[in-house]
Amino acid sequence: MKNELKKISKIVQELMDFCLLNGALNLNISLSNTENFFEIIAHSYNVTSSNQEINNLKQILNLKRQREIEEYYWQLAGSDEGTDQLSLIGMMIDEAEVEFSPPNLTIKLIRYK
Repeated sequence: MKNELKKISKIVQELMDFCLLNGALNLNISLSNTENFFEIIAHSYNVTSSNQEINNLKQILNLKRQREIEEYYWQLAGSDEGTDQLSLIGMMIDEAEVEFSPPNLTIKLIRYK
């Protein structure tokens, strides 16, 4: 369970980094630990990303979860800037929803236990 919580922490860190590096002036993150899954919701305001960048984010976060890759590489999350880190996050989660109403961005991630 300890590693699971560390993985969730890395995912949250990557979401924060993405939002802050894209101009967010206000960022709220909620984390729910239910019996069957973790739910992470990030609301950020004043995001300066383009629609194309957000569409790219949607694709990256909706990669299929790959447990075998996750087990080897999850510790690298948060260690560098860039889309490679977000791709790793996409491989660590089961569902992603991204809503962008410029300049506001909401990202909802689900990770099943």
